[in-house]
Amino acid sequence: MNKIIYYLFFCISININSQPEFKVKIYDYLWLEIESNNYIDIMIFFDVSNIGNESDKCNDLYNIKLASTDTKYKYGSDIRFIKMSSAVEEIIKPGNNNYVTMTFRVPKSADNLVLYFTADAGGDYKFLSESFNKWLLNNKDHKKFTEEGQTSFSNGEYVKAIVNYYKALIINSKLELNFSLGNVWIMLGDYDNAINCYKKSLNERVDKSIVYNNLGYAYFEKEYYNDAIENFSLAVEYDKNHWDAYLGAAISCYKLYEISDAKSLYNYAAKIENKLYRGMTGLEILINEGDAFYTDKQLDTINELCKLLGYYSY
Repeated sequence: MNKIIYYLFFCISININSQPEFKVKIYDYLWLEIESNNYIDIMIFFDVSNIGNESDKCNDLYNIKLASTDTKYKYGSDIRFIKMSSAVEEIIKPGNNNYVTMTFRVPKSADNLVLYFTADAGGDYKFLSESFNKWLLNNKDHKKFTEEGQTSFSNGEYVKAIVNYYKALIINSKLELNFSLGNVWIMLGDYDNAINCYKKSLNERVDKSIVYNNLGYAYFEKEYYNDAIENFSLAVEYDKNHWDAYLGAAISCYKLYEISDAKSLYNYAAKIENKLYRGMTGLEILINEGDAFYTDKQLDTINELCKLLGYYSY
């Protein structure tokens, strides 16, 4: 078992040479409506920092459970673990941190929800929330959460943005926030949640060309290149001049070793946005102008394609 420091739960201050040490902090939580009159899901964000001197993943997170101080609600039957985000399996380097989410299903009336560690992980506990019914009774203003979500996103505080957007949706499920949520999940690198939110946003008043384009890049990150191309194609059906979608289709074709199509699509994108004829230099200008955002994986692929085309590359 990794040595772990339970920040906000309890602290251990033992110096052991050359091993990972983790500080785990409850960052925030949000409610997720499900098709049930009596139950609701609660997603909890943990900020996990590696303060040791070795890279590793924090396996001790699997020892966290959720309970209610009302003993009639039992863990494993009334309160159930649903899932943990894939981020729990990511290796965290010394000095770095990562966000991990855990989701539990709880009765809406279960009061005084408490997170606790199993006995072999220390057995300590921390109060998390009152019951959902009480929370909803005390939180009626969705505008407050929507505005805080927008501000958090602008400030690069993506977890805060997600928490506030979802809390706003719980108060008013008719709010059109799924596109905004998709963008935040993208920034956090959670492409499954991003895809789910973007698909929901297609029923909202949004620019569908942008939604399908963003879906394409989300699928690209998951290495679902055929799905990516399908969504980039839908994007250009709504906007024939969407150069970013042609670029996304180009790098998706490149990943599928369809080199001729990749080159043609890149050049077509460059006809619409001629800065792309300058290769990565032109793309850097577009990024700095704030019109585009790309992950390292996307940039590396664009760079390789630019080299094949003879355009300037890094």
